[in-house]
Amino acid sequence: MASYLKNLIFCLIFFLPITPSSFANDPFDSLFGIISEPLEVSYEEGPSKDDVMIVEAKLNNLAISDDISLYRLGDSYCVPIMQFMEVVEFPFDEEVGAISGWAISPDRHFRFDFEGLTASYGARKIQHDNFIFQSTSEGRCVGLASIEELFPLTLSVNLRNLSLQIISSEILPIEARLERARYRREMVQRRKPQRAEYPYVEEDYKAFSLPTFDFGANLGIGPSTISADMALAVTTDILWMTGDIRTIMGRGTIQDNLRVTLSRFNENRTERLFATTRISIGDIASQDIPLLAKSEQGRGIYLSNRPLVASEVFDLTTVRGRLPPGWEAELYSSDKLVDFITAPNDLGEYEFNEVPLLPGYNRFTVKLYGPHGEEEIYTHKFFVGADMNAENEVQFDIGFIEPGKFLFTRSKMRAQSENTQKDNRPISAYFRLRRGLTKNLSAGLSAFWDTLTQTASASVELNTSFYGIYNSTKIAAHETGKPAVSTALQGRAGSNSSYFVRFTTAGDLENTATGFGETRSIESGQFRFDTNTTVLGHPITYRIGTNWQKLASGLEDISVGARLSTTLRGTSLSTSLRNDRIKDKAGSQKEAYSGKILASRAIGKTRLRSELAYLYEDGFRLSSAEISGQRRLKSDWVSRFSVSQDMRSGSTTVSTGLSKSYETYSMSLSAQADDLGDWNVNFGFSFSLFENSSSKYEMGPPGLSRTGALNVSVFNDFNADGELDPTDEPIHGAAFLVADSLRRESTDQSGQVLFGKIEPFRQTNLELQLASLDDPFLRPEILGRTVRTRPGKIIDIEIPLMATGDIDGAVMVETSTGVQTLAGITVDIFTDTGLLVASAVTEYDGYFYAEDLPAQTLFLRVSKADLALLGAESTEVIAELSRDIPSVAGLDLLIKMPKK
Repeated sequence: MASYLKNLIFCLIFFLPITPSSFANDPFDSLFGIISEPLEVSYEEGPSKDDVMIVEAKLNNLAISDDISLYRLGDSYCVPIMQFMEVVEFPFDEEVGAISGWAISPDRHFRFDFEGLTASYGARKIQHDNFIFQSTSEGRCVGLASIEELFPLTLSVNLRNLSLQIISSEILPIEARLERARYRREMVQRRKPQRAEYPYVEEDYKAFSLPTFDFGANLGIGPSTISADMALAVTTDILWMTGDIRTIMGRGTIQDNLRVTLSRFNENRTERLFATTRISIGDIASQDIPLLAKSEQGRGIYLSNRPLVASEVFDLTTVRGRLPPGWEAELYSSDKLVDFITAPNDLGEYEFNEVPLLPGYNRFTVKLYGPHGEEEIYTHKFFVGADMNAENEVQFDIGFIEPGKFLFTRSKMRAQSENTQKDNRPISAYFRLRRGLTKNLSAGLSAFWDTLTQTASASVELNTSFYGIYNSTKIAAHETGKPAVSTALQGRAGSNSSYFVRFTTAGDLENTATGFGETRSIESGQFRFDTNTTVLGHPITYRIGTNWQKLASGLEDISVGARLSTTLRGTSLSTSLRNDRIKDKAGSQKEAYSGKILASRAIGKTRLRSELAYLYEDGFRLSSAEISGQRRLKSDWVSRFSVSQDMRSGSTTVSTGLSKSYETYSMSLSAQADDLGDWNVNFGFSFSLFENSSSKYEMGPPGLSRTGALNVSVFNDFNADGELDPTDEPIHGAAFLVADSLRRESTDQSGQVLFGKIEPFRQTNLELQLASLDDPFLRPEILGRTVRTRPGKIIDIEIPLMATGDIDGAVMVETSTGVQTLAGITVDIFTDTGLLVASAVTEYDGYFYAEDLPAQTLFLRVSKADLALLGAESTEVIAELSRDIPSVAGLDLLIKMPKK
């Protein structure tokens, strides 16, 4: 009893300074500082009477602070004004007896004069009594009613939720900043790597491989003739090169169009100057060299280091500019947010590095946001033309060719050109070299040599891109003739319009344009302007252009045209008009107008199209009309029909057809007839043959010799050796993402699926869709593969699946009061060989869960790092997972704390 009284007296002495009698001397003194008066709030609604109310501030639906103070003023409340200004981000300066600053925009100033008991905001001024500016330990406290009267704000207090709700009738700078932050977070969360890091698979070249065949046949029957044509394409490996053989057979004989080419491809270019990506020998097509030589076919050799696949990204560039302290910058490419920064670099600039520069027109918009709602916009333009090279990139083409002659031609070409000099021309040689000097400038040099005339010609080219305008100028010279010049400008006029201008003078070079002799163009010009706009909610595309050319014969052809396209209530409409004027040497002129009106509309599974052509030449008349349609029928059959009339001859033609593509072949049937009594019926059939994974030939969809293909096998790997064995179980219905697109094909009963039309030479991702598997406990060790194919090559890929399981349990610790769970503890899961296969962290309740674990004996231990941190020991738990028992629950790991 004495001990109890002793403790009671000690407590009374200890708490004596804060007894109610002390409050009577100064009613505003408390443990929590100076307050206006004790808060009249029940325990159910808020804090105790002696507490300062700490509430959450919400601006509309945005939580902007969780620790703003509120003080009671009679039936209302006040808020420390400087704290309030910081929360809503109104900039202010503190003065003696006053604070001043601006709100919403820099030209709208406010001032609180605590001595004169006045407040102003812009032209508005209010005055109150002493109670409106209450002194607190956190500075002057301004009543909510005064803030509402002064600013375009509505304030309300929710005691149950302990929140101060702020509603603004204008958009505050903090709202815009928080909205941008939210949008950026969403953008970052949506970002995914362009290509997953899967094992790389590529088909190596072989001395010889079984070929892939493409076969197509067409049988036609008419009133007096029966025709049969067959096309054959073969692709195989010959002497570590890709052999490509193509021919067309008509009526059982091989015509003079057998083409044989051997090529070696290497997309992985090295940094060496003359590393080639392609070497082709045999029947080839030469490269088109502007002003010097047009593309021709014949036998020869061709070398190049140009990329085999058109690059999606031309180059990487840097976008930079001035960024004041406290400002943020966002980078937009074609109105899409691609990156942002929240602080300037050491030079006070925004700096966006490795920004993708795409072929064509690039418009980068940088939006700057100040700390109080200021906004500035800057635009960076760049145009990448077809002949531009990235900085320091070198590309070359070298070729030797005998035009019109082929490796296996029994006789001369039947389709002879009118210019016999061209057909009999011996070997021609050409060379083209281009290099990117800077990001805005590239240059090139080309040469052409004709052994028939023993003459050479050469050209230089310069390609520039400045301020969004692309220019390409080429000058070619013949050793005995006048130089040829071609210059072109291309750029943008605003955000929705583009233009193109080109002028060419051919000089005395023979191959500068289509045709030879009198039909050769010696001077030409072209202008085109395209624009997009919206009228009454409908998008409209408009193009105007003109073409002019002067021929060697003296004829001069000038044409002016326009085209208008739009979509109206689901119907695509397009109309074009063209005026042609032709002048001869004598100066006489012939003029004509022509035009077309097109309409297209989809109705369910049917698409209808109509075309009407007209001509004005010595009077207006319709020249042709056509109505056609296409409809997808049941079982994926596609039907086509058309009715056309030629008003000039008066004949009408009706045609119809059916076609369908199966998994292993395609077939079509068509018929055509006119009112002159002519008719024909055609039947087409095509398929491919390829070597499957069992080294046997199998039919596949047509086109395998021209593109790549993937032959994928999915199986339940019972013995876990990673290979398809007779004892393994094929998986039916497995679906895949191929090149980021979900393919509709899925594995058949044998667990195999063939994916055709894979773009050659490009890296392509193949990824298994786990949702397509019936058994949720079957999982692959590696989800996908990254492949690169060649024309005609079928890559075999095996996806073994293993049985998996899941485990759940808890981590507990012994205490003086018993056993309790621990949150935030890492549990490591090992195989019997000591391999770490997974880790799991306990949740707030001390429980953990791990899935996709191999179905075998597993050992669970608390991580060494956590044990070292606790200075404790842990038990080890064994889990037996199998195909029959894929889940184990209730595994508890006990942590033993050392005894003190």
